[in-house]
Amino acid sequence: MLDKSISTRSSLIHFTNFLPTSHTDWILSAISPASMNSSTTIILGVSITTTVISNPSMAESHLIREQSSIIYSNHRPIVGLDIEWKPNRIPGCNNKVAILQLCVGTRCLILQLLHFNYIPQSPKNFPGDANKIFVGVGIEEDSRKLYRDYGIDVQSLVN
Repeated sequence: MLDKSISTRSSLIHFTNFLPTSHTDWILSAISPASMNSSTTIILGVSITTTVISNPSMAESHLIREQSSIIYSNHRPIVGLDIEWKPNRIPGCNNKVAILQLCVGTRCLILQLLHFNYIPQSPKNFPGDANKIFVGVGIEEDSRKLYRDYGIDVQSLVN
């Protein structure tokens, strides 16, 4: 549990490093009492809930729930997407995607794919839904890597 908490907090710290220095005093991070693998961060008065998921069954249930909430929305959802992996330092070596980050509205999921013993159907289906708009810096390259490593096909990309 401590490892997930540290991972969540470090991801949030990583995110806040991109904010202007004048905004750093407006940021508050706290571990949510409901679950040690979730945290809530308040940025400029907006609560962002981040959940770190390190096993396939949790990923499945969270993404099914997220998909259900999107279905009842009146607009085409915008989903932030980013991936992380260990650098490929050896020629010919291809390290797989270790982390998949998905953010919808004020909810973010950090899927620790490196801990999954299999990739469930929801992480494959969720990005493949053309009714969503996926955004991110370098998203075309991230999309290609996700497909090469796990067969996850991201549709409707905007860089």
